[in-house]
Amino acid sequence: MQMSMLVRTCLMFLAVVLLTALVAAIGIIKIREVNGYLAEMNIQMERVISADNMNNLTTRSAVAVRSYLAEPRESYRQEFMQVTEQNGKTAADLAAKARRQENREFGEKIAALNDQYRRAVLEEFFPLAAAGKKDEAARLLAGRLASLEQELTGTTKAYAKKRQEEIQQVEAAARESAAGAQKLLLSLALATLLAALAIGIAFSFWLNGRFKRLIKQVETVASGDLTVEVKVRRRDEMARIAGAFNVMISSLRTLALGIKEKSNLLTDSAQELSAASQQAAASVEGIAGTTSEIVAVAEQAAASSESAAEASRNVEQAALQGNTAVQEAVRKMHGIKETVDKGAHAVRRLGERSDKIGQIVHVIRGIADQTNLLALNAAIEAARAGEHGRGFAVVAEEVRKLAEQSAAATKEIGELIGETQLEMQEAITAMELGAREVDSGVQVVEQAGQALIEILKQIKHNAELVEHVAQGAEQSSRGVQNLAESADQINSIIQQIAAQAQELAKVSEDLQQMIAKLKL
Repeated sequence: MQMSMLVRTCLMFLAVVLLTALVAAIGIIKIREVNGYLAEMNIQMERVISADNMNNLTTRSAVAVRSYLAEPRESYRQEFMQVTEQNGKTAADLAAKARRQENREFGEKIAALNDQYRRAVLEEFFPLAAAGKKDEAARLLAGRLASLEQELTGTTKAYAKKRQEEIQQVEAAARESAAGAQKLLLSLALATLLAALAIGIAFSFWLNGRFKRLIKQVETVASGDLTVEVKVRRRDEMARIAGAFNVMISSLRTLALGIKEKSNLLTDSAQELSAASQQAAASVEGIAGTTSEIVAVAEQAAASSESAAEASRNVEQAALQGNTAVQEAVRKMHGIKETVDKGAHAVRRLGERSDKIGQIVHVIRGIADQTNLLALNAAIEAARAGEHGRGFAVVAEEVRKLAEQSAAATKEIGELIGETQLEMQEAITAMELGAREVDSGVQVVEQAGQALIEILKQIKHNAELVEHVAQGAEQSSRGVQNLAESADQINSIIQQIAAQAQELAKVSEDLQQMIAKLKL
């Protein structure tokens, strides 16, 4: 089974990692074991400290008892009760936390002795001492109480001694475990180091051999031999490098052949380029002469365009003045229209008033007719009256004459008013016709103004176009001048191209000589 270099490298590092992990795992196990011993030592040390504290408390209780015998104070009694109570709790706690039966029995025994001692002092000694029976209290203290104190102290010391022995045993086991772990870890670490070193050296020699063969082939290619081909036997990364190297050599071989072929074409092209540059130089000289003539024509076109632009500006000014006049005419036509409208309105009002006058004349005519009729009736009555009505008849006659004159006058006035109304109607019709004509004139003048504005816009646009043409002519003139200058530069460049073409031909020959040195 063929493995790639990546797989080989990963397996090598995996082996080293596994050995390192094994060393670390064993080290962790041993450290946990030592930590277990240390934890056990801490527990045993706490038990020893508790036993020492109980001994100290027992001593304090004995001192409190003897002090109470000398001087029965309540403070000594309270201290005794507090100390013995604390001793009892400590002994009960040791018995409860004990993991072995003998240690539990020790705790229970200490608790029982402390309880006996406490009850004996509280129930017997303190009452005797308080009652002043110091001799009896002293005998009790020297006898049974002293025996209980000694037994309690001895039991506590025996418990502490046993715990110290257990601590020494645990310490010895911890030292032995640590020493064994140290030796084992050093051995495994050394074995891991040697294994990693052996794997690394073996892999390095194997990899170095593969690279040496490849480097030898590369040096052969570097000397100019492109016929070399590296043999590929495996399918790892080195094989891929060798395959890529073979592809590179093939590409270089193809490239060298292509360069050789292209260099021949390059030599021919350089010769053709030299001939073409000479022809181009001759053509550029002809272009230079032609551009001189074009420059003169462009200058004339620029001058003509400038004159046309000036004429366009004059036409634009005249059109502006014409537009101003048209606007003034429109304004005056609007004034005439307003005046005609006012006249027509006044004539209509006169017609209305003449109608009212006609109505009044009609009323006066009616009154005259009635007056004439009344005068006639009065004359008839006066004639009937005879001599007495003669004066009244004369008056009635005069009234009748006045009525007839009034009727005749009102008739003439009516006729005049009728004629006046006809003439007013004709005047109103003429004014309305004039107003319509004025409206038409205003519209025509406004249309003329709009047309003149459009003409003005076109003239302005044409003027701008002429100016653009003038500017374009100037730019064309400058462009042609630049073209003439560029023609000179092109001629110089063509000369340089001809020289470079000769150099290119020489480079192509050198390139062919270099390709000839390669072994294809």
